[in-house]
Amino acid sequence: MLPGLQFILGLELINLSFQTNGNIWEIKVGDEEIKNTLYADDTTLLLRDIDSVKTLLETLESFRGCSGLELNKSKTETMWLGCWVTRNDTPFEFYWPENSV
Repeated sequence: MLPGLQFILGLELINLSFQTNGNIWEIKVGDEEIKNTLYADDTTLLLRDIDSVKTLLETLESFRGCSGLELNKSKTETMWLGCWVTRNDTPFEFYWPENSV
């Protein structure tokens, strides 16, 4: 039971790091600003720009050094939103489905 609780506490710490980092910018939907959502061990991030993604990846790398947990880039799905929806580049070695939402 303790390892599960430790895992949850670790996720909560990394979530707080995302939420409080002034260099990771969220998107705005209507009047709401949304940066991330958590569900069990899945995290969804809604970031405004490439620099936010770079900062996020640096934060995750620091977290990996402390926890041993790392991002599985092959399972990370991404998509462009808004004015970037027509972009064809696929940075960061993530999975970019052709027909996403």
